[in-house]
Amino acid sequence: MKVDREKYGSEKIAKLKILEELKKENPNKKIIAIGNGNNDELLLKNADLGICVIGDEGAWSKTILSSDIVVKDINDALDLLLNENRLKATSRD
Repeated sequence: MKVDREKYGSEKIAKLKILEELKKENPNKKIIAIGNGNNDELLLKNADLGICVIGDEGAWSKTILSSDIVVKDINDALDLLLNENRLKATSRD
């Protein structure tokens, strides 16, 4: 989906609106979001599972705090999703 910054006034709000549309169109599905920037904060906070990636460029602190899981790079995020045991280990009580 294209993020329409002009329609919503900011990329942060546009991403949130896309998430809301996805949830509405897929009420029985869990929506996972991955990001690291200021513009991803609301997206990760409102996704069913928000994964913040702290890559070489770093990550926005409020986005880190708004996420459910924090990883060091995108490959780790994808590995969590591909390996159910890793995700269970990370999210267990």
